[in-house]
This record gives sequence, structure tokens and C-alpha cells, in this order.
Amino acid sequence: GLSTVQTDLSKYIAMCTDASDPELKEVEDAESPWPYFVREEVWKDRVKFRMLLKKKRKQLHAEKSKNKRELLEAWKSQGGKVRRDLCSIKVSRLHQFAKKEFDRAYQTVFVSVARQVEHFEETEYKKDSVAKDEAWFESSLGFRAKDGVFCMSESDIEEAGFIDRLFPEPTTSLLPRRPPDSGDPDTKGEKKTVQAEANQGKPNEDRSGASSEAFSFRADRRLIRHLLRIMFLENLLELTKFCESC
Repeated sequence: GLSTVQTDLSKYIAMCTDASDPELKEVEDAESPWPYFVREEVWKDRVKFRMLLKKKRKQLHAEKSKNKRELLEAWKSQGGKVRRDLCSIKVSRLHQFAKKEFDRAYQTVFVSVARQVEHFEETEYKKDSVAKDEAWFESSLGFRAKDGVFCMSESDIEEAGFIDRLFPEPTTSLLPRRPPDSGDPDTKGEKKTVQAEANQGKPNEDRSGASSEAFSFRADRRLIRHLLRIMFLENLLELTKFCESC
């Protein structure tokens, strides 16, 4: 019955400890345009997304630690173009990931939110980052529309210590959570998803007034950026394998 669905949905939401309070309270939102079974599917895949990222992060960090000297030597030997290519991820790669791992409902959310990340400055949302390291990556990450790729800032790529900064030692939690007394207006005042987004999976493009402001999917954007960091590291580790075969 509905009470069972509500319990399952609450369970999934409670497992996403990095989400902001408005996201965690979505289950209580009687005005949500999504039926409960859709929200349950979405939150179930949000939990799965976090678990996949944690598992992959642990695996790649072990590989990075094991091959760090080779990785740094291989990186130093590459020219600017190769470095830029390694720090570029096609949007289609994100979409393929979502299609492989998630059910249809969260695939729709994922693609919509990836589009928000592509055009983040146009959304007029404030920065999503909570921690200093996360803020650095968010600022460095760009989108090259003509090629359909996410890319890192060229100036950051050329800095000493870039690899360690791109993927530092992992913390206990996947993403840091904003302190409840941070006073961040975005955390306290995020709005609900508009009907158009729920039906079409598209970011809200009308920013003419407060009534048109959509729920910002902040936690989903942060997860997608973290996925991009992981994909960048995958690219870099492939470089060491290539150099070993030379």
C-alpha cells in the first residue's frame, strides 16, 4: 500500500546523507508532480549512484597509489594537447553510463541534470560546492559546447600537483554535507520541481521570476561532477597502461 511505498522512499532518501534538507524532505511534499512509484525509483537509483561512485573511487585510488610514480612520469612526458584530451569527457559517455546503470526515471533526471552542469552559469543558481576542494573542481570544470565535452581549465592542467589536486585522498563520506547552520539561502530555499521538468526531464529555462524557479537538483549535480572526476582519473590511469606497453 501507499504507507509501504512511503516507508521505502523514506529509507532511500535517508541513505543520501549528502543531500540538502529540501531534497531529504521531498517525500513529505504532497504537491510533487511525480507519483510515489516514480520518486521511489529515482531515489533508489540515487542510492545506487552513490554506491557505484564509492566503489569506483576506492578502486581507482588503490590503482593510483600503486602506480603513482609511473602516472606522474607519464603525465610529465605529455604535451599540452594530450593533457587536454585526457582531461576531456564527452557528454555521450555520461549518457551511456546512465543508460547502463539506471532505470528510465532516473535516466531522465540524470540527463536533465547533466544539461544543468553543462550550462550551469545560465541557470543562475549559486555554486553547489560545500568544501574547498569541491569548489576548486567546480570552478575549473568547463564545457566546450562545439565538441560536446566537459573539460578542465587549461591553466589548472598545467599547474604542478594537478593530479593530486584533481583526485585527492578520499574522505569517509562521498560528498561533504553543508553544516545546517551555514546560512546558505540555496540550502534553505530550494524550490520544488516544476511540472515541465517532471514530464520532460528538462532544466527550467525561464528565470524571469521567483515563481518559475525550479528545484535545483543540487545533490545530483554534485554527484555528476564527482563522476566526471572519476572519469578523468580513469583516463589518466589508461595513460600509464599505454606507456607500459611502449
